[in-house]
Amino acid sequence: MARIETDPQGNIRIAFKLNGVRVRVKPEGGPFKDTKTNRAWITRDLLAPLSTWEATASMGGEQGESARKEIGKMFASSQALRHSAPMREDRLAATTVADLLQLVEDDYRLNGKRSLAKVLSALVRPREYFRGVLAADCDGAMMLRYRDERAQETSHKTHRLLARATINRELVVIRSAFSHGKKRGLVKEVPHFELFSEKDNARQGFFEHDEYLAVLKRLSPALKPVVQVLYTTGWRRGEVLGLNRHNLDLKANRLRLEVGTTKNMAGREFILTPELRAILVAQLERIEAIERRTGWKIEALWVYDDGSRVKNIRNAWQTAVKRAYKAGELRHANMLIHDFRRTVVRNLARANVPQEWAMRMTGHKTAGVYRRYSIMNDATAEATVQQYARFMKSQGWDLDGAPPMAPQRVVLGKREQFTHIEPKSQIK
Repeated sequence: MARIETDPQGNIRIAFKLNGVRVRVKPEGGPFKDTKTNRAWITRDLLAPLSTWEATASMGGEQGESARKEIGKMFASSQALRHSAPMREDRLAATTVADLLQLVEDDYRLNGKRSLAKVLSALVRPREYFRGVLAADCDGAMMLRYRDERAQETSHKTHRLLARATINRELVVIRSAFSHGKKRGLVKEVPHFELFSEKDNARQGFFEHDEYLAVLKRLSPALKPVVQVLYTTGWRRGEVLGLNRHNLDLKANRLRLEVGTTKNMAGREFILTPELRAILVAQLERIEAIERRTGWKIEALWVYDDGSRVKNIRNAWQTAVKRAYKAGELRHANMLIHDFRRTVVRNLARANVPQEWAMRMTGHKTAGVYRRYSIMNDATAEATVQQYARFMKSQGWDLDGAPPMAPQRVVLGKREQFTHIEPKSQIK
């Protein structure tokens, strides 16, 4: 409960608790000396409303947040005088979930992490849901309730239930926020987080060559070379769209990604195939024609007819896929650009390219893509089957006829019995 205190100089201070933190502030317009008149005025005009807001703020939630704002208005120009050595419990009690979520955003901004945009998107709903909620009040049950309530919500874009992977990304961000808070002594422990299972969430999309051609012919001339490079290299969409003309070295016959422009920040290069080289030479000629017509100097490798850079092909891609599917030329209506990445890995395996070199070309750091999608080198598979066949033959199997030890019917007198014939290799 708020009360009046007097400092050693005889000035009046108002002491109260805000979320468990002891706070002392001076009345507005002070200093006020400790007199009977001042005490009466402060008790009537400040302590009564302050006590009400103090109690409301301790409840947390939206009402608690509103109460804290009202208290701030009452002492707008005063400096909150905390205890000279605030207790650890006071800091723990004052921390909100919003404070912890801000730590995650600050970490991504200060360290220049590339997934900042995704994290900001994943922070939107948790900030709304946990507005004004104290971190000390959060436990595993609250996180489970958040997860289940989110599972009942629909996406404003697709108007379908949210994907479990989307909800999991939000839970991971919240868990990261509590981990940051624990390192800084703002929370005692990290609540238990139970994520949705994503074992069936792995994409299985692959493009056959005729399906790729069905989508390609429905794209504009400005976008066709982009998709042709994606289909040939297996690089990520953002990596290809970010290419400039200086990334293409026709003398060395290479297309290069500079260090820091890829997901894993490592550079990469692709040796041009004859077909890909012809496509890129034609693209350079097209850019030069646009430069002559517009008088501009174009650095980008992918441009529209007016000279502006191609920044996003998602909408055009989705339209082409839908038209190809309606025409019966695609197996699925939601085939993705990222499916090219898996397709190229499979094509390289089919071409018997060593796995190490294939991973260098596509930019994969681990062989997990081969395990996830059961991609096997055809030559290795055939050799494995032949080796297995030789082993079986060494065990006495006659692969050209019936297996050894096959039962054979013989007649002994009036009774039929089954006996076994020794393998041919054992008959002398």
